[in-house]
Amino acid sequence: SVSRCFTRKYKLPPGVDPNHISSSLSPEGILIMEAPLP
Repeated sequence: SVSRCFTRKYKLPPGVDPNHISSSLSPEGILIMEAPLP
């Protein structure tokens, strides 16, 4: 099997709580990250 690992850092918009971020992987392999608005 093949696996890959990478790290990428992003700045969150002001007021976004990092403890409330959720992530999922689409069927196409796209990482989707969501967080509630402050």
